[in-house]
Amino acid sequence: MPTTAPLDPSRRRFSRSRRRSQALTLALATACVTPAFVPAQTPTRADSAAVLSAAQTLLRSINTRDTSLASPLLLPGGIFVSIRQGAGSSTPRVQTHAEFLSSLPTGKGQYLERIWSPRTTIEGTLAEVRAPYDFHVDGKFSHCGVDVFTLVKATSGWLIAATSYTVQQTGCAPSPLGPPK
Repeated sequence: MPTTAPLDPSRRRFSRSRRRSQALTLALATACVTPAFVPAQTPTRADSAAVLSAAQTLLRSINTRDTSLASPLLLPGGIFVSIRQGAGSSTPRVQTHAEFLSSLPTGKGQYLERIWSPRTTIEGTLAEVRAPYDFHVDGKFSHCGVDVFTLVKATSGWLIAATSYTVQQTGCAPSPLGPPK
């Protein structure tokens, strides 16, 4: 019967070391592609302010057509969903974050989107901002509705996973912010 020689201990260490190296490489590659998320924790006032700030910064990016403001806020793979109010037009329109970013600088006219009375809720690492809004193009009223921003907390901060909003062209209550300046 053939005898087998015991495995050389130095080869065993090399094998373990190599596995560690491969695992580390995989972990680093994954971290570079996927945002890291934090474990659930009790929200703070700073979280509430950061969540609202992310939503307001996204609106500022729309108003200035600045993709460099929007891009770091948007979770890769996230979406925008708009729902037109009115007769026969309630089919949602879906746009990916990538589509939004590529279309942002190409729009026509000067945009102004304003929200007021935002309500922020946070459950662990999931947050939502909900607020009525109005939208103006070149200083003229275009439409109103409700914006809903859904955010998740990553190690880099709060990221917008989805933005949903209604679009209503008639029957809008006057904005408490008054006319655009």
